[in-house]
Amino acid sequence: MPLFNEAQNIERTLVELSLLLSQRAYEPLFVIQNDASTDSSLQVVQALSLFSEGKIKVETNPINVGHGPTVWRAYRRALETGQDLVLHLDSDGDLDFKSVIDCVDTLCEGHFDAVIGSRIGRTEPAYRRFVTRTLRFALLTLFGVASRDVNSPVRVYRREALTKLLRACPAESVIIHVLLTIITHKFGNFRYQTVTTKLQPHPALGSSWRSSRRFLGVPTRFIRLVVQSAVELISFRLSLRHRVQLLRFGHSP
Repeated sequence: MPLFNEAQNIERTLVELSLLLSQRAYEPLFVIQNDASTDSSLQVVQALSLFSEGKIKVETNPINVGHGPTVWRAYRRALETGQDLVLHLDSDGDLDFKSVIDCVDTLCEGHFDAVIGSRIGRTEPAYRRFVTRTLRFALLTLFGVASRDVNSPVRVYRREALTKLLRACPAESVIIHVLLTIITHKFGNFRYQTVTTKLQPHPALGSSWRSSRRFLGVPTRFIRLVVQSAVELISFRLSLRHRVQLLRFGHSP
């Protein structure tokens, strides 16, 4: 779980997830990558009994590196724990957690390597909806991948499968979930499953954009991310053959 300035949401997120997972006989270990939060997010996590009981492992980035690289670091740390399954979830708590845990159940009960959550009920600004549609078209055009939720933050992987799939992705990627979607579609035994977004009275901008300046109503930080993402996606397409070899033969990227 990546964490950046979610002091108002992180406690509820962790407590509710822990309760639901425990009720279904799972033994969760929360691996949190704090992206140099400037609010009290880290202190809130450290004050939880889950932290003192060793059920939360937190690492803080020395500097803010953004969502994608933070997620990539969280995945790497999660794999190092040796847990059987790795569930990724953002820390803003805007999803129905029962539908998220249903994804874990589906993975355990079936013969899948991964389950990707397909979100419904989302409310987003128009500029984000436009980028999402453009990205979906880009994946179909460049990679032949038709995804129900290109950048879904809800993903459950078996440890062995994630180790293999992550090997084909560049380190510190700014669009790690987009690239994992591509690789999972091409080489993974997976399925999509619906997860429900909690209804919000106002569209959520996301913690990464709240303090950003705006250009024609669009956060400038978001614009920079879109440009970085486009460059990385094209680079990934050009190096895809090499990365497929990494995946097949087990070499480190």
